[in-house]
Amino acid sequence: MLQSSLTRLVHWALRYKAVAAISAAGIIAAGFLIVSIASHFGSDSFFNPATWDFAANRSHTPYKDVSPDDVSASGAAQSSSRRSGAPGDSQAGAPGHSMSTATAGEVDTYIASDAAWREGTFAATFERGGKPWDGDSASPDYQVQATRGDDETSPDENQAEEPYPRNAMIAGRVISDSGTALVGIGVTATAIHLFDVPPGMTVPVGDLQRRAVSDTAGYYRFDNLAAGEYRINNVPTETYGMTQISVRSGVDFADLVLKGQRDFSVAGVVTDTKGQPLSGALVQPQALGASGAYTDSAGRFELQLRIQDPAQALGIRTELYGYREKMTLVNATPVSAGQSAPVMIQLDALEKHAVVSGILRSSADSTPVIGKTVQLYSAENRQRYHATSNGDGRFQMIAVEADVQYELLVAGGGGYATYLQPHVAVDENGLDLELLLDADEKRLLQGRMVNLNGTPIPHFSLVARAANPPYQSMRVTSDAAGNFVLRNPPQSPLVFESQSMPHLHISGVQVPALPEQTVSLTLDIGRDEIYGFVVDANGAPVAVPNVVASWRYAQNGISSSSTRRAMADAQGGFSFRQLGPGVHTIFVDAAGYKPARIEHDAASDGYEFTIRLEVAPTGS
Repeated sequence: MLQSSLTRLVHWALRYKAVAAISAAGIIAAGFLIVSIASHFGSDSFFNPATWDFAANRSHTPYKDVSPDDVSASGAAQSSSRRSGAPGDSQAGAPGHSMSTATAGEVDTYIASDAAWREGTFAATFERGGKPWDGDSASPDYQVQATRGDDETSPDENQAEEPYPRNAMIAGRVISDSGTALVGIGVTATAIHLFDVPPGMTVPVGDLQRRAVSDTAGYYRFDNLAAGEYRINNVPTETYGMTQISVRSGVDFADLVLKGQRDFSVAGVVTDTKGQPLSGALVQPQALGASGAYTDSAGRFELQLRIQDPAQALGIRTELYGYREKMTLVNATPVSAGQSAPVMIQLDALEKHAVVSGILRSSADSTPVIGKTVQLYSAENRQRYHATSNGDGRFQMIAVEADVQYELLVAGGGGYATYLQPHVAVDENGLDLELLLDADEKRLLQGRMVNLNGTPIPHFSLVARAANPPYQSMRVTSDAAGNFVLRNPPQSPLVFESQSMPHLHISGVQVPALPEQTVSLTLDIGRDEIYGFVVDANGAPVAVPNVVASWRYAQNGISSSSTRRAMADAQGGFSFRQLGPGVHTIFVDAAGYKPARIEHDAASDGYEFTIRLEVAPTGS
């Protein structure tokens, strides 16, 4: 018993307090590591030009004595050439400065290193994929200002006071799926939504993306973050593919469980139903970060992939103009070296197709409505088409499959209510429509976010979406007292969800008929925490890649649930933090053992428990 208690004490000390035990030599080594990372800020190891572009303001000069007009750009907006020295002249400027250039329309795109900012002044507008962010949920509509003068001070040091606090943190471990700590793995934190930063506000580059490296115990940590939701992912290596999670700032259990990856080749032919090869078809594997391929004149294609283990099947989506999109599952079991998994894909031609066009007008004064997206969707064959109204309010969709019933939707926004026409028949003659959009009515949903004890949950952000088509969504954040206001919610029952761990789901919310009525959203958020150990029948620890904690609650027609995931490491230990009050169901499913499920209430059952697994019968 004493040995077991000491083992657990050591384990939890290592798990949550390891930082306090760093030796002087470790601190020095960490300092060299930080300097190394800082020296590469903005280089290939930090920014991916296929993801983030920085558009230089031509009124500033990235390097002394080098004009932006002298920069020689190469490639498209999502490709770049990199070299040391000043752009446009590999021998000029300060050696060791990293600069990436590309051209996006009339704007030259730069990625400057930390050293480059010290040499001159660099101003940037944050863009994605060569286009400014449009304010969607995955890409907040922020601008980025990255400016340094010749006084060796950082952008933040030049500001009299911070426009928003940067006192949050995120920490966790990088572990293999066998529970082993992984050392030296790059970890990136990318902001999804910053709670205290309104859209359009100037944001330093460092507040949107940070990078760390796992230490000798597999731990990583980001400090001085702006409060918000972040996507955490590892930098892929030859051994491990990319894993990503979404978390809220303030958590120290954002663990990345990495799976090994292997080479996998797929080769095949795309034909029509008569066996004739189809050229130019896009074959896209449904794997994170995987690139697709187009078929050649003989309909052939080949995909060279890195896939995670264990993988039993790989989805491949094939599409070609004039044919119905198709999803194919490929057996992903390992093949012999130099061999490819064969696949034959047949696409069904659209026998009848038509053009659907029309004009959007305001129902009030018949003026054209510009920039609205018109969608056609068929649940029968899962086909979707869309077009955007031009300066005259006109839109057009070509090659729409005929003799099919569609739902036509123009999502609300911009002062207009949602337009929904559930039954639209399209024949081979096509359609030319006039759609009249009504002005949006002013509606209000007031509410409060609380936990099961009625304790307010302040500054918490959820995404509200309509439970019925057109499924439009909007973000809502509680204030310091847990109160929130949702303006002009969809005219439909609402679903509220979190975009980060823990996954929270609240359904059955109705928009009240009277504005003064409020709704209460019960969330599984609080200060409880539980620590568990997974052992076998003999008391030996069992590493489990996926331990799940779930919670459910329903009242007055509103249902709330939560899901959290953790990993039991090589010592069998796992934890769940920031739990709300009430009973949580812990589920463990480990290879070679029977699934185990327990009900646990931290308030009455304590904060520590052990789950003992039984060996599964042979062949199960």
